[in-house]
Amino acid sequence: MLAEAWEELFVAVEGGEFAGFAVLPVKKYLDNFLAGPGGNMCLRGDCGAARDLLSVSSDGTVEACDCIDPTGPLAGLGTVAGGLADARRSDVATTIRHRDLSASRCADCLWLGVCGGTCLAHAPSLNEVWDSGCAVALSAFDRISLSLVRGDGLLDWLRSLTAGCAHA
Repeated sequence: MLAEAWEELFVAVEGGEFAGFAVLPVKKYLDNFLAGPGGNMCLRGDCGAARDLLSVSSDGTVEACDCIDPTGPLAGLGTVAGGLADARRSDVATTIRHRDLSASRCADCLWLGVCGGTCLAHAPSLNEVWDSGCAVALSAFDRISLSLVRGDGLLDWLRSLTAGCAHA
C-alpha cells in the first residue's frame, strides 16, 4: 500500500503536477540517487541514529532517534543528567551503530548504496529490513532511473524547486 501511494505521487511529480513544490517523499530518493547518500540520515548505510543524531524525550531520556520506539529494546541510551557523551557511548548506542544487514536481502540489492537498508526504527529488529520501506525504495529507485533515461521531466521538476530563488 505504501509503495503504491508513493508511485501515484511520483507519477504526478513526473507529470509536472507539482512544479515548484518540494514533494519530499519523492525528493529524498531523487537526491540520494543523484548525489549519493549523505544528507538524509535514513537513506544511508550508516544510519544517523546514535551516530549523528540523538533525541531527548520530555523526561530527559536520551534516545538514538525520535522514531525509535521509546519502550523497545533500542530505547534509552541514557539521560541528559548523565550527559550526551555517555549516552553515545552506551551499549545500546554501540549496538545501533553496528547494525548489520549482510545476512538480509539487502546484501544482494542493486540499490543498497543509495538506500541504506531501510529505516532501523521501522524494522522488526536491529538487523532486519522494514518491508514497506524496502518496497518503496525498490520502486523509487527503479522509477527514478527509468524516468531519467526516458526524458527530462523529473530534472525539470527538480529545477523548478529553485526557479525564482536565484541570488543576485
